Amino acid sequence: ARFAAGVAVGVVLFAAGLAIWRDRDERPMAVAAAVATPASRDEPVSLPAGVDTNADANVNANANANANADALGAMLAASAAPAAAASATTPAAFAPASKTADNTRVAAIGLNDLVRGLRAAPVDEQAAWRALGDQWGLKLGPGDACLAAAQLRLGCYKSRGGIALVRQLGRPGILTVQTRQAGEQRLLLVGIDARYVTLLVAGQRRKLSLIDLAAIWQGGFSNFWRVPEPLLQAAPADGSEPLAGWLSQRLAIVDGGQARPEIHQIDSALRERLLTFQRAQGLDADGLPGPMTLMALNRATGVVEPRLASDR
Repeated sequence: ARFAAGVAVGVVLFAAGLAIWRDRDERPMAVAAAVATPASRDEPVSLPAGVDTNADANVNANANANANADALGAMLAASAAPAAAASATTPAAFAPASKTADNTRVAAIGLNDLVRGLRAAPVDEQAAWRALGDQWGLKLGPGDACLAAAQLRLGCYKSRGGIALVRQLGRPGILTVQTRQAGEQRLLLVGIDARYVTLLVAGQRRKLSLIDLAAIWQGGFSNFWRVPEPLLQAAPADGSEPLAGWLSQRLAIVDGGQARPEIHQIDSALRERLLTFQRAQGLDADGLPGPMTLMALNRATGVVEPRLASDR
């Protein structure tokens, strides 16, 4: 009974660890915009109270990351029923729409009309995450959507990187906007081109100019990402890095180098390949496999994930 209770507590705490990966700066939006970290920077994990990390830590960069991966693996193994089994009502503002390959066929919406619609039908953060889950083919139930997504091996990533990061990630996400009339609101982004973003508005795809978006948006962007399998497994007690072999195999697909699935440490040769990949992708070249780097690797190696309309 004690063991079962311990497992239950571990599931809750470490699901929260996988659920939210965000940037370090959570100051008010107006302040954060002036000191925003570069869009290309990998950000560390934000973990629940009691789980130690430091400002420069990254995935598998130290023993703390291995311990976190161990706990996350235990959480996923203990999850008997996926959160996708529960369904929730999707707000009308984010109702799924038919796919449109060409943004030029999507009707435009003016900023004033958009703000009036947001004021009439506000959407809270959890509803926005559940609507984003629809883009991944998931039905996330009521409650904390990121905890539910963690049970499906997806992480939630939050940043303030602005339009450069949105283009770099190339995947649907949630734009956090601020208006005087409607306060803080959320928009579901499903497409982007040189002049417009494509949003889901009242179940319909609508184009909003980047100029109009800039009037209400200061860079807040949230999205799901697929967590690599090694991070979901128990970390070895000897302090080795389960992600090392996976990184070597993924980088081999991109750079044609040697795949070494048997390695257990990110050695100097592998780190140099990782640095080269980061530079090629326009990422912060720190040699650490953080969420931005892992998302870029997923994309470069053909991992199946939703893409923004302009990327299809």
